[in-house]
Amino acid sequence: MISIQGFIHFMKVMKLAGSYNEALRIFESLHELVRLPIQDSLNVKNGLNYAMFLESIIRTAYHKMEENGETEVDGAYKNVLEQMFNDGNIELKKRMMEDRLISELYSHDNCKVFYEHATLLAAVFTNRSVDQLENFMELPKETFMQILIESGILTDKQPDEPQGGEIKRKFNAENIMATINNSGSFDQNFLSYVDFLDCLVRVAYIYPFPDSDKGQAISMDQKL
Repeated sequence: MISIQGFIHFMKVMKLAGSYNEALRIFESLHELVRLPIQDSLNVKNGLNYAMFLESIIRTAYHKMEENGETEVDGAYKNVLEQMFNDGNIELKKRMMEDRLISELYSHDNCKVFYEHATLLAAVFTNRSVDQLENFMELPKETFMQILIESGILTDKQPDEPQGGEIKRKFNAENIMATINNSGSFDQNFLSYVDFLDCLVRVAYIYPFPDSDKGQAISMDQKL
């Protein structure tokens, strides 16, 4: 099963929708599969099984064909489907070339950490999110930063300056925002659930663990 949050991320990665309004129009075309307004979008029971997922792709293609006024054009349906996958950026290896931390988000060991703490992560995300257009539950980046402060991850205390002339990025709000700059939903100031997990990976990547621990080459799943 894929949750609605997962499908929203799929729409963004596949470039099926570039805004909340476009995404909402697609969901309206999926009215037999997804009930609006979208509620409890992290609950897989409200999500799509594999057959429904494939059907949603087919219905989305037909929706785009209607928007383009091509319903009577021979071969239009096949062309729209092919164009959807040609335009999309779903291939993981290609995305990793542009952003190597993408591989950390989808690694087996890190996904196990997310699974083990799924209840807590979902509760934090759900409790602190806002509804965009009454359908899209998303976490403002400002709220994400506040969560880091409240959890003690981001503090005013900075680690001692490194010895030997080594240059390290300071772990502060400015550099965290720069690190998560490319993560975001249709509005870059907001995070879907997948974006939320992505930001946690990026924060863990730059978090200043004690030198003694760093010497042991901590893996990303241990950092998380």
